[in-house]
Amino acid sequence: MNHITAQAIGWIAFALGVISLQCESSRTMLLCQMAGNIAFVIHYLLLGAYTACVGQSVLILNVVVICRAEKGGASNRGWKWIFSILALASCLLSWQDIFSILPCIATLVTVLTNWTFQTRTIRLGKLLLSCPAWVIYDLHVESFAGMMCELICIASALLAIIRHRDEEPGKT
Repeated sequence: MNHITAQAIGWIAFALGVISLQCESSRTMLLCQMAGNIAFVIHYLLLGAYTACVGQSVLILNVVVICRAEKGGASNRGWKWIFSILALASCLLSWQDIFSILPCIATLVTVLTNWTFQTRTIRLGKLLLSCPAWVIYDLHVESFAGMMCELICIASALLAIIRHRDEEPGKT
């Protein structure tokens, strides 16, 4: 029953992940990603994929701080390095097997690209590194919704990059 419940929650997270990459503003994109990450924490917890669960938790906290930084509440961009260290430490502390390196890479890339506040950079990070790492990990832990989410997110990120290719590089 837990496996079925885990997959159902994963499909909710899947929908939020796909929607996030089509958002025009980085703030809306990040908030939608955060909601999807919360659902993925529960999904991975039920699957016993603890490294992924911890990585997703780091991403949730990261987005909260980023949203405050955009409002001027946490203007110190040094936060990205704090979250990068947290991502690496959480990977080491939750290590299960060699595949645990993949959520660590994905979390680190996501933290670093999100702090650019540039939707194009965020999408490229997902397209080139984060999503492919998650696809392999999701195959390993049998996260069907997670794997499908990442495959669709790859296509969605590519579509959004093409669709918004005329945007100014610094525009969010």
